[in-house]
Amino acid sequence: MKVEIGESLIFSWLRHVRGCPVAQTNWKPSPTWPIRYEASLAADFEQMRETAGQRLGFEVFKKSSFQQFIRQAEIDVLGLQFGDAGPAAVAVDSAFHEAGVNYGELGETVGRILKKMIRTAFVLEAYFDLHQADVVFATPKMHNAVREALEGCWPDLQSILTDCGRLSVDRLHLRIVANDDFVKEIIQPVLDRMDEVADTSELFLRAQQLVRFCEVTPRRRQMRQSSASARPESEAQPKIGEHVRRTMVQLANARKLTPEALTNLADQSYCKTTFGLNHPFLKEVASNAGLHAQRTDENGYSRFWRDPLNVGGARFLLCSQWFAWQRPAFDRWVHGLGSLSEAEVLSHALE
Repeated sequence: MKVEIGESLIFSWLRHVRGCPVAQTNWKPSPTWPIRYEASLAADFEQMRETAGQRLGFEVFKKSSFQQFIRQAEIDVLGLQFGDAGPAAVAVDSAFHEAGVNYGELGETVGRILKKMIRTAFVLEAYFDLHQADVVFATPKMHNAVREALEGCWPDLQSILTDCGRLSVDRLHLRIVANDDFVKEIIQPVLDRMDEVADTSELFLRAQQLVRFCEVTPRRRQMRQSSASARPESEAQPKIGEHVRRTMVQLANARKLTPEALTNLADQSYCKTTFGLNHPFLKEVASNAGLHAQRTDENGYSRFWRDPLNVGGARFLLCSQWFAWQRPAFDRWVHGLGSLSEAEVLSHALE
C-alpha cells in the first residue's frame, strides 16, 4: 500500500501541479504497438550499451535485446500535456524505501536508477511523437552517496544522449527529485491544492483529507491557517518568470554576472544540467539581426523574452522557458554566486 499511496501522490502532482490532463499509473506498452524509428533507436541502444558502463562508471545494461529492453518497460506514472508547441510528457519513476532508495550495493543502485531513466527516454521516443519530455526519478529519501554518484556521472550521461542519433537531448530533460526537493517540488504543492480536489480515486489526497477530517493534527492545521492569514498579500511568492527576470536585473545591476557566469549561462549543456533548461539561459543580442528572429528557435517558437538584459554594455536575451519546479535550482544557483541569499532574492523580486 505504501507504493500505491506514493504513486497516487505522483499522480496528483502531475494532474494538479504539472497540469497534465491525462495521467496514468503503471503505464506499459502494448506488445501490439509498432516501435517508431526502430532501426535508429536500436542502433542508439547498441552504441550506448557498448560505451555506457565505461563512460558512466556503473553497469547499466544487461545482455537483453533492444526489443526486450523496450517491451519490458513500465513507467510508474506518466502524464501528458498539450499545448501550441505540441504534446509533451512527464514520466516519473519513483522509489519509497524507508531507509533510503536501495537496490543493493551503491553501484547496483545507481546503475538501476540510470537504467530506469534511460529506458523511459527510449520508450517515449518509441511510442510518442512529443515536443519535449521530462524524465524524472523521484524519491523522498536518497543517501548522499547515491546522489553524489548520480550527479558525478550526469555530465557523461548528457554527453552520451547527445551522441545518440534519435534521442534528442534538446527535447529530453532527465532529472532527479529527492530529499528536500521532493518535499518542496512535489509533496507541498500537492498539499497546497488539497482543498480544491474532491476525487475519490486519488488515494494520497483522500488519506490527507481523512486525517484532517478526523482532526488528528488540528494544531498543525491551525498553525498553517494562522500563518497564512497573517502573511501580507505583498509577501506572496512571485511567478517563476517574474522571479527570474527581476533577480537577473538585480544581479546585473550589482555586477555579479561575471564573464565566467555569462559564459556558463550561454552554454546549453550547463543550463540543462544546472536549471533543467532545454535552451541557453542567455543569448547575446547580435546587431546584424532583428530581435524577433533571435528570440525564436528553428521551428519558429519563441524561446526568449522580448526585453534584453543589459550587462556591462552588452545585451542578452533571457530564456523564457521556465516552470515552477525549476525555482529551487535557480535560487540555488543565485545563492551559489555568493551575492544574494534566497531570502534576499525573493525580496529583490518583489521590489
